[in-house]
Amino acid sequence: MITAIINSADRLLDYECPITKKNKEKIELARERILLRDGGFSYLPGLTNIVIAPLSIYGDLKSSYTAMKIGDREGTAHTGARIFQNFLAFWGAVGTALEYEDAIFHNLPTLLPKEVAYGSGVLGLILCCVEFVIESLALFRSSRFRGSPLMKFAKFMETNQELIKRNPQKFARELQNEVVKVQEYLTEEEKQTIGSLTEKIAGTSLKPLIEMCTQELNQFSMCALTRAFSTKYFDKFDETKQISLERRIGVATTIDIEQRLTKLRSKLLESVPMNESIEKSIKLFAYIDDQAAKKQVVHVLGIIAAFLIATAIVLTFCSGYGAAVVGGLFVLGTLVSLARYAFLYGVCGHEGWQFDFKACLPECLQKRIDRQREAYLAGA
Repeated sequence: MITAIINSADRLLDYECPITKKNKEKIELARERILLRDGGFSYLPGLTNIVIAPLSIYGDLKSSYTAMKIGDREGTAHTGARIFQNFLAFWGAVGTALEYEDAIFHNLPTLLPKEVAYGSGVLGLILCCVEFVIESLALFRSSRFRGSPLMKFAKFMETNQELIKRNPQKFARELQNEVVKVQEYLTEEEKQTIGSLTEKIAGTSLKPLIEMCTQELNQFSMCALTRAFSTKYFDKFDETKQISLERRIGVATTIDIEQRLTKLRSKLLESVPMNESIEKSIKLFAYIDDQAAKKQVVHVLGIIAAFLIATAIVLTFCSGYGAAVVGGLFVLGTLVSLARYAFLYGVCGHEGWQFDFKACLPECLQKRIDRQREAYLAGA
């Protein structure tokens, strides 16, 4: 049985295929142009869009071309929606600029200011509605990822480690039920091995044999889970799978997980029993779940920001609401969008839920801070 565990781990190391230079370029383009373009702030109406929107449209057009080139349907739909949003944002900003210009110089025709204000409001409202839908879909994808069979199986393995010691036979029965839910991701050999170990545990009353088989079952199940997750999201034949994972938990997190998986694969072959590897596997999947939960928070903040700004725009069309209420909603929506940015860069991609202020700063400032810190330490 130990041999079966090592063979399963060995397949993890052998799961490679040659990647051409062209494919590598496609992968890098996909990450750079599709994934790293999330600036953290929600796509909301504002005068600054008169400059930002055209630049964003240019980048989104390149992203859309890259997504279509590599067959990334999610990326194609996402960038298409962003292009539409930037189109709305630009013309809404133009209308806002005309309003400000008329308020200062009073040189527009009498009826035009009202029409411009109404048009800008409608475009801004549509922009917020599209942002609301995009963030809601992203929240749904992250939630579905956390509730996927493999992640549920990982959660089961994490929460039932103590059950192995207290009641190994119950653990084996419950594990068999969980394996049924993920059987499409397992190989025939893995399913047969898990079934054989489960039958041995259920068919004997010898405590030493039960403990030995349960330990082997635990080790093999974690090994199979790691292989299945690696195959599903790090398939070298289809890089869109990894890009899909990057959208759900973040680019930096995915790269970190890929590196950890590589080390874990090697660890699985180094020693048996593999208690240390089991613990690291459990921590790895807990880390993945945490990052997906953080992305959910990011999308919830985006939804709230879009809703507040949309509500403020609607109230501008209604009579009876003072400027203080409308202005307050605009300010609150902007602050929530700022919180989204801070959470995305300050909390996501890091261990735990601590806030890292430096990560929110532009990369040039981060490098400058690091250089000054190194110079200070060298001088000390």
